[in-house]
Amino acid sequence: MKLPMYSKEKKQGNIAADILKKNLQKIAIVNGHDESIDLGIDMRAQIIKDGEPLPLFFNIQCKGKEIIEEDEIKKDYFSICIKTATINFWRQQNEVTFLFVVDNDTEKCFWVNPLKILESRIDEIQNQDSVSVKVPLCNIIDNKINAVPMGWIEDILIYMATQQEQKVELLENTVLGVTENYSLDITTTVSVLKELKKNADNINNSYFRICETLIKSIKNQIEETLDSAHELDQMDEIVRRWCPDGVFLSTSFSKKKKSIRELEREMYSLIETFHNNKDDFTNLDKLVECDMDMEDILLNVGGFLYEMACEDNPFGNHEKLYEMTFGRRRKY
Repeated sequence: MKLPMYSKEKKQGNIAADILKKNLQKIAIVNGHDESIDLGIDMRAQIIKDGEPLPLFFNIQCKGKEIIEEDEIKKDYFSICIKTATINFWRQQNEVTFLFVVDNDTEKCFWVNPLKILESRIDEIQNQDSVSVKVPLCNIIDNKINAVPMGWIEDILIYMATQQEQKVELLENTVLGVTENYSLDITTTVSVLKELKKNADNINNSYFRICETLIKSIKNQIEETLDSAHELDQMDEIVRRWCPDGVFLSTSFSKKKKSIRELEREMYSLIETFHNNKDDFTNLDKLVECDMDMEDILLNVGGFLYEMACEDNPFGNHEKLYEMTFGRRRKY
């Protein structure tokens, strides 16, 4: 008597989906999709914080993997072949799609944002049936996960922002196509225009509110960095010996030979310039670059002073200096 077969691939995929869903439960609400409609998305998830669902969603494509080969471990990544049609389907979605590959043996889940990786090659891959996507071994979650991995929220928000333009373009093309071919009534066209204008005004207002919040955050980061530099500067017993001009004026710890004071002045100047013209993102890019430089200087100074302190007094208590440097929350 003939019976349907439970294929090895199907079994592997189901086990992988169960493992992934279990691992994600601490940080997200996960809902599976109807298996009879397999277009390249297996689940949809919503991020939670302290049990509260946030308006941050992502789609999931889950694949099982029996073993990670030695050569893949040496390369620090493995490759997954994805159909171009599936990539295009992901691009149509309202939420970003993360690809997860589950090691069913260790129950470790590796992830990647394939659309981010393929962004510059979208036109090129349209002539291919499939494309290879690299999944880094460092992008990993398991049953010990207790916080949203670095980069997820950023990827979700950036995808949401890019979708706005695509939605408007789709709406425009649809309305124009309908009006040209089927004589859409004027009342409906006017209603669409009013909604577009209202949304444009809302987006514009949101843009300026986000700008103000961003500048406030950057100013707070500057002050936080200066406070840490001030604490380092007070450690006279090692600072004056190795940094004769003090932490704020030393240029020895910057690739660009800039001091913390120089960067501080440059950043406030860029903030003022941006305030005068919020449409020029060049100043924002420079501002972020300066902030990254300032953090690097602070870490370099602290690391050097910690190393010198340990060398001068191997048995001394350098816990405070260690925490200020290596225990400090990194922004980048």
